[in-house]
Amino acid sequence: DDDNNKLSVLLAVQGVEIPTTKELNAATVLVGTPKELLRVLSSTASGSDFLAGDVLSSVILDEVDVLLPNPPKQLRLTSIDNAGNARKEKGGGTKKGMVTPKEERRRLVQKRKLLAAKRSGVDFSMEQKIVGPTETLLKMIAGRRLSTANNGDPSTTTTPYQVIAGSATASRKTLDRLNKALRDAALDASSTVDIVWNGTVQPCRPEEVMENSNKGDNEGTGEGEEQQDHTIRTVTVPSQVKHKYIRLEKDMATKPSVVLNAVAKATRVLKPKQALLFLCGEFKKQSTAAPITERGSRTPIQQPRKGRQKTLKQKKLEATAASRAKQPSSGMSAQKACAGLAILGIEAKPL
Repeated sequence: DDDNNKLSVLLAVQGVEIPTTKELNAATVLVGTPKELLRVLSSTASGSDFLAGDVLSSVILDEVDVLLPNPPKQLRLTSIDNAGNARKEKGGGTKKGMVTPKEERRRLVQKRKLLAAKRSGVDFSMEQKIVGPTETLLKMIAGRRLSTANNGDPSTTTTPYQVIAGSATASRKTLDRLNKALRDAALDASSTVDIVWNGTVQPCRPEEVMENSNKGDNEGTGEGEEQQDHTIRTVTVPSQVKHKYIRLEKDMATKPSVVLNAVAKATRVLKPKQALLFLCGEFKKQSTAAPITERGSRTPIQQPRKGRQKTLKQKKLEATAASRAKQPSSGMSAQKACAGLAILGIEAKPL
């Protein structure tokens, strides 16, 4: 809104120079990845002021399930890694204070996993739990909740941060991981979730577009109330998106030329200015031939050792490979598809 404020939005991503103190003070929105945001806010002099409770108002987490992933499989405590399960083994368990060889091996394996993760750059908390860059950034933000950019001016008031998170593939586990990260960040700042984040994050779902029409159609039957209370938990397609299709025969739908003609027909009907075309199925890169040896013969197929019989799975794979080798390759690359569309009067370029 301010014409003089040309740097209202800043980027904190790889390949972009770290903003100066003046640029960060003039910014109203800072967009970036968690690692780069940590680097910018830690190395810039005005980074702590940007996170102050009287300056920062909202924290937006896009693709929150990617920002807060599950711990790597090799670091999760499984029943094999859990030393306490040794007591449940056959034989009645062990005496108090004694460690069995199997239990000692489990501890050593888990210790090697943790050391390997630390060498790869994974951070851990005091409880030996993985702390990702998103959790570290949330802890940094929570630590500045009660601070002000005006050096403790009593007339300045601080407000809780608003957290907005979204993802098309988010689940209940994602929401639980987010709330746990917020609780840990508040505890690290010696505060509570209500003070720092104004409570836990709650799911927000879109209102039913046809709610009023369902009430009118089902008035007096009681069906409208059931539909009103029903919550759709799957990913819903917006009403602005329209699905259209062209019917093709089963044997013709696998031919690229027929599909390209169908695309050209749809383009003439819809008349879009620009369109993004996704090619799948038989539209693929040409399969490369088998490597040729120095003598000019193809690489021989390794035969199974004598005395060993082929499994049913191996026989099926060999039969499938043999049938594919007999059939001519009908695949079409993206460049050839664009050339075919150009013949049909459509200008197309591969990405």
